[in-house]
Amino acid sequence: MPTKKKNKKKVGRPAIKFDTTSLRLMGRFKATYETMADYYGCSIKTIERNMNKESSRFSRAYKKEFARTKMKLSETQLKYALKGNATLLIWLGKQYLGQTDEIKMSHQGINLKDFANEMEKTTTTMKTTK
Repeated sequence: MPTKKKNKKKVGRPAIKFDTTSLRLMGRFKATYETMADYYGCSIKTIERNMNKESSRFSRAYKKEFARTKMKLSETQLKYALKGNATLLIWLGKQYLGQTDEIKMSHQGINLKDFANEMEKTTTTMKTTK
């Protein structure tokens, strides 16, 4: 007796095809999951699922392009820092060299009573000079 093949209907939404070019663009600008979901017309959960699959083309394309962006940004910062931008020099020193703004003070045997008297004299002199 011949058996009838049942046509299986696919359940759920059709799979979204993510093109590599747009994924790279998203990575270049570190697009948020919400932005990507709006762009592709899907849920944030769909984006999260694809990003969490380390071996997926989606995740690899996004992360690779974002890594390129970070390298370019770092290169540009270094270029401007080496041209004399003090703010960038300080920031890069903190990021790469572990430098901090921490001020370390130590007690060098100063008599606190003498110090307080000197401060009092200075304050009094400043008030009378006004």
